[in-house]
Order: sequence, then C-alpha cells, then structure tokens
Amino acid sequence: MDRLTALINDGPDRRYSMKSVVLSRYEDINTARKLMRTWNDIADALGFTGRGKDVAGCYARVSMGIKKGKLMVPVKKQKTSIGRGLDIHERLISKSGIINLDDPANQ
Repeated sequence: MDRLTALINDGPDRRYSMKSVVLSRYEDINTARKLMRTWNDIADALGFTGRGKDVAGCYARVSMGIKKGKLMVPVKKQKTSIGRGLDIHERLISKSGIINLDDPANQ
C-alpha cells in the first residue's frame, strides 16, 4: 500500500477536528436530525459540549461541500456474518438488479 492509499484509508484530516468529525459522522448526524434531536444534543454526543451552533454551522458547510462534490462522505465498512469488514463497493451487482440466490456470495 502506498502513502496516498494509506491517507485515504485513514479518513478525514484530524487537524480540522470539528469538520473531520462532522464529515465522518455525517450520516449519523443526519439520522439524529431526522429524529428531531437538537444541535446541542448532537454536539454533546460528538464531544463538543455546549457548541451546538458551531456544529450546526459546520454541518451546513460540510453538507454544501458534499452537494457540490468538493467533499465526500467516507465509505463505511459493513460487517459480514464472519465479522470481517467488507467494502460495500467490492461486490459487483448485475445491471438487472436481480440477485442470484444460487450464488454462495449472495446467501
């Protein structure tokens, strides 16, 4: 593995602490907001106690960056039945979208 691949696998740059946390937990924050959690609750849960407005603003900027294509939400590894992480983009899906249940990989 080369250094660039290692950087990508490491995820968002930790020097931008709030932005990197918001980017890496973007889907979780989105889910919490849909469940009507306040920004202060979310900020406290992320470790930014009492900084709800800051997290809300950072989330808005990250969201805009994702929509414009300047930022990318990190791909999460899914757990398989044997406990290994599996990249969700590793398995090929047929163009028809039909899953072959005779294939052991799909069972």
